Amino acid sequence: MTNALPIRYATLADLETIVSHRRRMFEDMAIAAPQVIADTVPPFRDWLNERLTNGLYTGWLTCTDDGQVVAGAGVWLIDWPAGPMHLGGPMACVMNVFVEPEWRRKGLAEQLMRTVLAWCKERQIRTVDLHASEKGRPIYTHLGFLPTNEMRLRLS
Repeated sequence: MTNALPIRYATLADLETIVSHRRRMFEDMAIAAPQVIADTVPPFRDWLNERLTNGLYTGWLTCTDDGQVVAGAGVWLIDWPAGPMHLGGPMACVMNVFVEPEWRRKGLAEQLMRTVLAWCKERQIRTVDLHASEKGRPIYTHLGFLPTNEMRLRLS
């Protein structure tokens, strides 16, 4: 693991960095054709701009000492109803976890996730959800995340 690098909150000025991280994250996972991924960029940019502005999205960026952003993660707060797996109130949906290729396997994703989880605990958020890539799954399992029974249907 690399020595801990500074982590700062993302601001609206970081919008394009987060948009780029998200696009590159999906490209790395190869879950859709490149054009399909590219088509998601403008609507995501609009979505993120709104949520960074209204406070429903909080982002963190890991930076080198000279300010270069090398990793990031975010949380979208969702008002989720009570049920057997969640007692109600805001649920934190972790998203956009990305580490620049040359900085991978140095503990940055885990460092970011520990920061995210501490932030959630401070706010008494009881449930944290995420969708894990195959490469990311071991980190999340190590941090205590459990697989769920989620399914998805895309309606045309």
